[in-house]
Amino acid sequence: MKPSRLLLIWLAILLVIGIVLGTLRALDIALPSTLESINWGLLLA
Repeated sequence: MKPSRLLLIWLAILLVIGIVLGTLRALDIALPSTLESINWGLLLA
């Protein structure tokens, strides 16, 4: 069964968000902790 185009786009968006948040954390830029928990919630949903 092939994944739908919408699912692939959704996973790509979550991957980009994760990369951006990881980069900001690595550069010690202050992030609200709720932003990261929201991203994990979306990824695991």
